[in-house]
Amino acid sequence: MKKTAPRASLFEGARAERIRSRVAGWKTAEIRENGTKAAIMAKTRNPRVERINKWTGRVIFGAVLLAALVFQVPWKVTLVVACVFASLIGLIPASFARSRRTKSFLVGAPLVAWSVWTLLPSNSGDYRPFVFVEEQARLEQEYGVPDDQNASAVYLRLLAQSEPNDRHLPVWLEKSSKAVLRRPWKSEDHPETARWLDARASMVETLKELGEYSQCHFPTEPMIQMLESSEPRTKTVKTWTYLLAAEANRQAGEGDIAGALQIYALIAKIASHYIQQVYGPHYLAGLAVEKAVFDGISGIAIHGSPTPAQLAAMDTLIATPSHEWASAWRRIMRFECLVVKNGLCGMVYEVNARGKIRFSRSGFADMKETESPYVRSVKGKRLASLMWVVLPRSPWKFARAIDKHYEQYVQIGQPDVDPKSLQRGHHLRFRANHEYLLEKLVTTMEPSYHKVSDIHTKSVATRQVCRIILLLRQYKDETGHWPETLAELAGRGDPQLWTDPLNGGVFVYRPEGQAFRLYTKGRNSVDEGGAGGDDFSFWPVRK
Repeated sequence: MKKTAPRASLFEGARAERIRSRVAGWKTAEIRENGTKAAIMAKTRNPRVERINKWTGRVIFGAVLLAALVFQVPWKVTLVVACVFASLIGLIPASFARSRRTKSFLVGAPLVAWSVWTLLPSNSGDYRPFVFVEEQARLEQEYGVPDDQNASAVYLRLLAQSEPNDRHLPVWLEKSSKAVLRRPWKSEDHPETARWLDARASMVETLKELGEYSQCHFPTEPMIQMLESSEPRTKTVKTWTYLLAAEANRQAGEGDIAGALQIYALIAKIASHYIQQVYGPHYLAGLAVEKAVFDGISGIAIHGSPTPAQLAAMDTLIATPSHEWASAWRRIMRFECLVVKNGLCGMVYEVNARGKIRFSRSGFADMKETESPYVRSVKGKRLASLMWVVLPRSPWKFARAIDKHYEQYVQIGQPDVDPKSLQRGHHLRFRANHEYLLEKLVTTMEPSYHKVSDIHTKSVATRQVCRIILLLRQYKDETGHWPETLAELAGRGDPQLWTDPLNGGVFVYRPEGQAFRLYTKGRNSVDEGGAGGDDFSFWPVRK
């Protein structure tokens, strides 16, 4: 008996045949349509235009790469831009360019992985802001002082023992500072100030302990801690200086010039202690304390009755500078450079107890404390990803631009270099990298460094003028009147004493009845009367 195929099998075979026929028809139509399109494109294609477009794109691509090299664009940014340009102008092989799956995978997979990574929870408890610990230790070792020779412990102890009311001057006392700090006076002339000094007589004796030390070094700390600890200490020391100077002038006014000179020697020692520090504001505070010595001795020489031996003792007290400017400035710049590097690198990098360094995930994200820790963690990771693209992974390489710039600032302290010639803030060559941004940031502090140099130069000039005043007093004791010009003092004192360090010229001296005016014409060397413009009056003391 002949077997026949099942009906369902016949139906399925016929349907499959129809499907195959229909698919073949679609493919034929697609081939015809594509062929038609290709034919149309072939007819409209201009080989000359294509060559121009092709070489134009390559020229632009080369120009972009050249610009990246000239402006020192980070290599990761250069690589990304190069890949984008290469895909746009057809430098990528055609077989690769037509592979949509390959392109989608190469672009999408890293983005998906990055998104998942940023959303994962992060544990940053073991990480802390990066600081240059070894460099800070070298700085501490180089400028540190043995404990038995260091006056810093005495300062800290006296500061802890002092009463809160003794850490600042009363308002009424600040108004009478000119009368009691710049000339001798007696208790009956300022009874309220005299009572204030009498109530603190024990403090004057206690402060004499500072005069037993010639060296002082306050431990270096991070910038924020340094500001928090140094500001109240500096204000208190300035109050102590006021107390000592007022007491010295009272003793001078009451005839005890020898006792007054002992107190001014103590003030000069305190000034030396602060000038030895690595922290710039401490150095400026030391110069301010030292100026109190110059003003007080000038006042005693002009308004008091010192003997020739006492005039010689005054000159001995102020003749030798308390420091060497070049080494002091180098010390300050080294610490300033370290502070800037720690501040910037602490926001960009983190380090854990094992020494592993990574880009910071909390330096900027934690500024918004109202957000949840998870949101801040996600934002921190995204910011770290951006820093990975544009910044070097090593904090030492990141800080290299800062070191290089501060090497230039060290030259400000050289005696044979004009500080103004070193100003570089407006002469930086543009570069599209982090080094240019760091240099622009550092140059914002450049005017303050030149201002410190100017303050130091004025301090040198004030010392010279104070010694000149002692010579003027010596001339008056010999002749009975002040000289008409400084030329009458020719042959007296050090020859370099008469050169104005601010302009290389001479100081301006003008007799005014029973007194005189002594001032500098400033850096512009233009005489403006000593009361305005670039002039600076040494006597009468400028407010």
